[in-house]
Amino acid sequence: MEKRRAEYVPAILRIGAAWSWRLLLILGVAAALIWSVRPIYEVVVALFLAMLLNVMLTPLVGFLRRRVKLNRTGAAAVGLLVGVVVVVGLFAVSLDQLIRKIPSLAQQTIQGVNSVLEWINNSWVGTQSDQLRDWITDVQNDVLNAAKSNSAYLAGEALGIAVSTVGVLASALIMLFTLFFLLRDGRGIWIWVLRMLPEAARYPVNEAAIRGWVTLGGYVRTQVEVAAINAIGIGAGALILKVPLAIPITVLVFLGSFVPIVGAFVSGAVAVFVALVNNGLTTAIIMLVVVVVVMQLESHVLQPWLMSSAVSIHPLAVVLSVSVGTIIGGIPGALFAVPLVSFVNVVVLYLHGHDTMPLLSQIEDRPGGPPGSLNEQIKASYRVIPGWEQERLTEEAEGES
Repeated sequence: MEKRRAEYVPAILRIGAAWSWRLLLILGVAAALIWSVRPIYEVVVALFLAMLLNVMLTPLVGFLRRRVKLNRTGAAAVGLLVGVVVVVGLFAVSLDQLIRKIPSLAQQTIQGVNSVLEWINNSWVGTQSDQLRDWITDVQNDVLNAAKSNSAYLAGEALGIAVSTVGVLASALIMLFTLFFLLRDGRGIWIWVLRMLPEAARYPVNEAAIRGWVTLGGYVRTQVEVAAINAIGIGAGALILKVPLAIPITVLVFLGSFVPIVGAFVSGAVAVFVALVNNGLTTAIIMLVVVVVVMQLESHVLQPWLMSSAVSIHPLAVVLSVSVGTIIGGIPGALFAVPLVSFVNVVVLYLHGHDTMPLLSQIEDRPGGPPGSLNEQIKASYRVIPGWEQERLTEEAEGES
């Protein structure tokens, strides 16, 4: 009977139905996962950011352990301190420039708006200038009236902003705390995760994760290079054209470039706007040309040349990943989308029998220790021995990688 019923359903419809319910199941699980993460969104962001920073600082920590002969705790502490000093230094210089330049820039913006209104008044649309001024006055009055009538709501929003600021600070502390332990004992944490898996699954999961980690490291290092080139190009253009806030613009471009394609465009638009307000239309056009040239260099030279050796993701997948990440998680989602997709892509390919990095099976000093050392690392993690001896055995198992 079942066979006779199947004869009345075309094969293409049966295949489509099979694909449909599986895709719906996957989407349902993904939606449930995203919904469950919402209450701990700040913690998840802190964890992801700590992992990306861990990739960036791991070479420095490894250098301190091999060359300076620091133990794991000392190397992790120094590496973390260097990262904090660099980030705080960049933001301190940028904030100093902003505090000194913003008042004059705001005044110039007001003057620019008045100049535009005066040009409109003297142009061929001058007959409509009175209506335009009346419209601007009405908008201003509406804004003031809305602020007065919703003062309680605005006060609540201000309190919400204060609470959000406290949440950001708490997330920053969680991120620093997590980063320290990832730098100090990242491999030990991963071995603890592997111990919870069935024995047959440990080796393939470990090898897949090593390839994902190498891909993630290549992506982060490449993105740092691309961001530095973007920042130097646009920042140098701003300095040559004597655009104010050149240093904050450079820092903004560098940070924004970690969001592929979109970040450099948005931060470059800020540079053009500042040039227009402060230096006039001619300088703004030249600044726009500089931004376009740098973006073309990034899109057609840097990204294909540097990224092709780091990740195997089509530019369309990059754009879609950034778009979906922004919709789901805002700015953090846009930042983490591409590295997450890169990691998952390599891991899934390996688990399906396609090794994108076969040479990792022969390299002794690879991340995660020499090939074939997983069982020894797991056995060493079960042993109850003094802390200094445990540290020595773990370092030997990792192969000083």
